[in-house]
Amino acid sequence: MKIWRVEDSIGRGCYRPTQNTEHILSRHKNEMTHPTPLQDRFISRNPKGSEISGFASEKQARDWFSDLELNVLKHMGFKLKEVEVSKITVYGDFQVLAIKNENSSFAKEETEEYGLASMFPYSGLML
Repeated sequence: MKIWRVEDSIGRGCYRPTQNTEHILSRHKNEMTHPTPLQDRFISRNPKGSEISGFASEKQARDWFSDLELNVLKHMGFKLKEVEVSKITVYGDFQVLAIKNENSSFAKEETEEYGLASMFPYSGLML
């Protein structure tokens, strides 16, 4: 099963607190057009545990991100790509929450190489 997501080479999403993308994605603060999972009517919560947020289709992702945003993010090391997930846990109006496959390189590298899990406790949106 796959979802669409903007992430870097080790699977970190562009909304993670360790990324410097807030200035690029400032229009995404509009909860009517770019709700967080908590604000998304059919999700109404933040991702839990190993859940990630993404999109059910490439069209949904491209409706969310403009071509200009994707181009700027690309120069920062992010790509819009299909990501293998073990299951989609909930479908929202604008996005989905899903569990990445256990063999994902992100899970291993985030905790072992970068230590992000201990440095930055879960703070919400992980897109």
